[in-house]
Amino acid sequence: MVKCNFCEREFENPLQMGGHTIWCKNNPNSEKIKQKISQNQRGPNNASRNPEVQKKLSNTIKEKIINNSWHLSFSHSRIHEYKGEKFHGKWELEYAKWLDKNNILWRRPKEKFPYFLDGIKGFYTPDFYLEDEKLYIEIKGYPTKKDFSKWDSFPLNLKILTGRDLKNLGLITSYKSRNVQYKNYSWK
Repeated sequence: MVKCNFCEREFENPLQMGGHTIWCKNNPNSEKIKQKISQNQRGPNNASRNPEVQKKLSNTIKEKIINNSWHLSFSHSRIHEYKGEKFHGKWELEYAKWLDKNNILWRRPKEKFPYFLDGIKGFYTPDFYLEDEKLYIEIKGYPTKKDFSKWDSFPLNLKILTGRDLKNLGLITSYKSRNVQYKNYSWK
C-alpha cells in the first residue's frame, strides 16, 4: 500500500496513487498541472506528437511491464461498436460475435450490483448476460483486488472468461499468461 503525500489516501499500487496525486484537491500544484496538460493538448507542441517523448514513454511503459507494475488493460480506450452496442476492447467484441455465430441469446446488462472495497461502496456491471443460461459473463485479462471484491459480492451466477478461455474458443490467437494468484476464489 502507498499513500498520497497530500491527503493520506491509500492505494494498492504506485500507478493508482500517481494518477490521484496529480488531481488531488490538496495538491498545491494541481491547478498548474491542469493548465499545463490543457495547453499541451491544445498546442502544436503536443507531447504525444513528439518522437522523443514517445520514446521515453515507451521505455517507461516497457520498464513497468517488466517490473509488473503496469496495469495492462487498455480496454477502456478502445471502444468498438457492434449491433448498436459499445464494447470495451476486442475481446468483448469477439465474444459477442462468437455468441451470435453460435445462436446464443445475449444482452449487455444495464443493471448495477453493489460491492465494497476497503469500506468504499462501488457498483459493478458484468460484460454479458446469457438469456437461456441465466448466466452473467465477465471478460477479464488480468484480475485486480477490485475485481475480486466485485465477484465475491456478486449475488447471481457469474462466469469469468480469461484470455486463455478466449484462445481456447478460437477468438484470439495469442494470450500472454501471467501468474495470477486466485486465493481460493470459487468461481460461480
